[in-house]
Amino acid sequence: MASRCPKVDSAIDASGRERGFTLIELLVVIAVIAILAAILFPIFARARESAKQAKCLSNLHELGQAMKMYGDDWGGRFPDAYEWDWHPNLWDCLSRYAKTSREVFRCPSDTGEIFIQGNPTPFWKAYGGTSFAWPGRNYRENGWPWLAGLPQDNPVPPAGMGSTSAPWVWRLPLSRRPMMYDHRPWHFFVGGNVWYNIRGFDDVVYCDGHAKPLEFQKMLAHFLSNTEPQ
Repeated sequence: MASRCPKVDSAIDASGRERGFTLIELLVVIAVIAILAAILFPIFARARESAKQAKCLSNLHELGQAMKMYGDDWGGRFPDAYEWDWHPNLWDCLSRYAKTSREVFRCPSDTGEIFIQGNPTPFWKAYGGTSFAWPGRNYRENGWPWLAGLPQDNPVPPAGMGSTSAPWVWRLPLSRRPMMYDHRPWHFFVGGNVWYNIRGFDDVVYCDGHAKPLEFQKMLAHFLSNTEPQ
């Protein structure tokens, strides 16, 4: 009588007994998985970073629009505000003009590298309600090119009030003058007198409202260099 159970093929060794994987076969499988992981993990990491950068640029673009709305209400000028740790700051001046949630003031990479009483805290929560920097009143006080209180359509200082560094910045058109940027601790660190940028660039929204990445050294030159970088 024919069996009612279907016959299942299996690996048979020389003695006729079924066998499982050999050690060599298992090692080969593990090696293949390790090679695939080594190939795919960097791809996934780059994809995540690209997504964060896209969101960062989108947030900066929206804040650039909020800055224009602020100017519409305040004589066409930038706010006479500090960068982030004194008041008024960007959050104080622009929060009412942001169309979405408070998250628009955050860079997605700002995840808690600042330690307060031993606890990792996102920079945007610890200082001024935003991840982003801008050339505020403290830049003027430090002798760097600033925007605070200047006309948005022609951000040049009154006679005799120029900066002591990067004098070429005042001649830049609006399309090349940085307005806000993600130049923050989750992307760079200071070692001695040398500044290192982890990503190699900063996301920037310019005074004309468009946003794109800018090489870190060129971003730094906008405030510290007496010579315009090429």
